[in-house]
Amino acid sequence: MLRELKANPEAIDVLVPWIADRVRALMRGHARDAESIVFPRGRSPEEQRRRAGRKPRTVRKATGKLPPVSTIRDLLAVPVLVPGKAMITWGQMTAADHDARIGMLRKGVNGTMRTIENHEWSKQQILKHKVACLNDIPEKTLEKELP
Repeated sequence: MLRELKANPEAIDVLVPWIADRVRALMRGHARDAESIVFPRGRSPEEQRRRAGRKPRTVRKATGKLPPVSTIRDLLAVPVLVPGKAMITWGQMTAADHDARIGMLRKGVNGTMRTIENHEWSKQQILKHKVACLNDIPEKTLEKELP
């Protein structure tokens, strides 16, 4: 589409990965909502009741909308991006596909956990040194206190 619009090739190089990431994130968010209806583990009874009364969001793919996901049958039709493969349905995924997806999700979770730890360390430094932000602490002091 960007080429059809005669976008600058440099702009295309910058925008395509960003657009693809946003589309993947959007689709994953819809799929996560659908999964949470089918897999209610870890939710309080109050949250389960609230969600039970809510109409599930639909999941879109290139060929159109899927029906609301509220049953196993619907879950089996949820499109999933499996690393190294095109989008396939949940029901078509093999054990190896689930492993690949789990690995991809863990990579994101691990990165998020590292980021959380970095923010916790930063907050501790700010409180410890009684300053407004890390920029108020000399770099040499911060370097000595790195974990």
